[in-house]
Amino acid sequence: MKTIGPIIFGEVLFDCFPDGSAVLGGAPFNVYAHLGRMGLDPLMITRVGEDERGNRLLAAMGERNLRTEGVQSDPSRFTGEVVVTIDEEGHPQFDIRLGQAWDGIDADEALANLAGQQPSMLYCGTLALRSEISRKACLRILEETEADLFLDVNLRDPWWERPLVDQLLSKATWLKCNEQEGEMLFGIKDEYEGRSRLPEICRNQGLRQLILTLSERGAMVTDGENIWQAAPPQDDRPFLDSVGAGDACACGLIEGILKGYDPETSIHNALELANEICRTRGGVFPI
Repeated sequence: MKTIGPIIFGEVLFDCFPDGSAVLGGAPFNVYAHLGRMGLDPLMITRVGEDERGNRLLAAMGERNLRTEGVQSDPSRFTGEVVVTIDEEGHPQFDIRLGQAWDGIDADEALANLAGQQPSMLYCGTLALRSEISRKACLRILEETEADLFLDVNLRDPWWERPLVDQLLSKATWLKCNEQEGEMLFGIKDEYEGRSRLPEICRNQGLRQLILTLSERGAMVTDGENIWQAAPPQDDRPFLDSVGAGDACACGLIEGILKGYDPETSIHNALELANEICRTRGGVFPI
């Protein structure tokens, strides 16, 4: 059995901004691109349409020297897109259409690409699991590879269900959520309650690490006993938006896990990367 880098499962799409620009994104793709830049040799399992944007995606992956063998082709569904609006504080709102190619990720095709290989980790969110087809594919990959799960919840109404999230939580090794998701899942009402309750929640959920992001105030990480917290670096450059900042934060933490960094180093690296993304349009760096 050959050990390979992390598997990234889920949506790839174009973030369509009010100024008419369409930027390649989707939380799993953002994570995939960052981990590729870090030299961690990720493999993405996703699905795109047989259309112009699907071709653009494959070309962009090639330009970034990212592996494409996990990208499935769908003759009937369109490549993913999301309409993004930005509020006065720079926070994004997303309009996510139904019936996109990543709603139809095929389990058999994905597992065929993984034959004889043992991934170091499986990363997934919850948005791509809104469809039964992709949900079954993710759960089968998790079961048959026995990979440790990094769960990055993405609780966007109406595209999530509590029983599914609880099922994934029971299988997760690492969990990342933001403040709103922390309140929805665990009743954490603010940062101060987070500091006091996070270690206990981590232990009760059987997690190796629990990460809570705090928007412009940074993030905190616990292993069930200790807790580490850091703020973003000071930066006088213009703030564009926070699209992809949480994904960048996840990447810094995943890099630390796979390279054996201590949590304090990992959280600082994660926030450095998230800060850079807040100065860039979209969730990944331009080529």
